[in-house]
Amino acid sequence: MKLFTVKKIKNSHQLFDEKNILIGEKIAGFWSGINEKLKIVNQYLTIKYSGFLFYDIKFFDTDEKLVIKIESSKSRLFYYGPNSTEVYQFRSYGFFRSFFTLHRFEDDKEVIRFKKENLFLKIYIRWTLMMILIII
Repeated sequence: MKLFTVKKIKNSHQLFDEKNILIGEKIAGFWSGINEKLKIVNQYLTIKYSGFLFYDIKFFDTDEKLVIKIESSKSRLFYYGPNSTEVYQFRSYGFFRSFFTLHRFEDDKEVIRFKKENLFLKIYIRWTLMMILIII
């Protein structure tokens, strides 16, 4: 099992691996929700929100090609890779839903597990940083 660390620096959240190497970063814009970006190594993804109460989150690359789509209402995540589309489903477990897991849709294998706090913002940030792990 790999251990990742999230650090908040000014208006961004950075994801580090076990060797303290920067893997990715969520960069917030001047105003919350406007011009947010996700940086993975040398690739930048633009974050756009849609749907009722902005429940759907889409990540676009520099060519405006859809890379990741999160459907929060149906607990699904789509990753549009170079050769195929991968579908994941996220679930909550435990007392007060303290564990957040991501499962591959085809074989129901657990891919990522987070222990979450009861703060909405921290859960959202973890969703975003989870995208970094899927793309890598």
